[in-house]
Amino acid sequence: MKLLPKNRKAEAELNLTPLIDIVFLLLIFFMVSTRFDSNPRRDIDVPVSSYSESKTKNNVSIFVDINNIVTIKQKVFHVDKHDEIKRELDELKSLGLTNVTVVADSRVNYQTFISIMESLASAGINRVSFSVERSN
Repeated sequence: MKLLPKNRKAEAELNLTPLIDIVFLLLIFFMVSTRFDSNPRRDIDVPVSSYSESKTKNNVSIFVDINNIVTIKQKVFHVDKHDEIKRELDELKSLGLTNVTVVADSRVNYQTFISIMESLASAGINRVSFSVERSN
């Protein structure tokens, strides 16, 4: 039997197995308890496109400025006046309107686009395009 000298001390060991178990448990806990934001930002920028605009006969442009003023065929509405906008769109639809182009300021917020799209949907207009700035 081999004996260790008395002046030599035994080396200390660090067992990492429990530490790794705890790290994995924390990782699983944070993965399960994390919630992702399902509501993205409401502001959008009007995109830039390299395609040219196609003209059609029954096309009407809806202009929206930064103050939420909507202009349809020289008639001016505020974006909150859903009934008046829908009435105007219903009248244009009865006259044979098939396509609508929305031309808006790039700083108009997302809710304004939603309001315009709701008015178009309630009037039964489903061919909608958005005007974008042409890139060079």
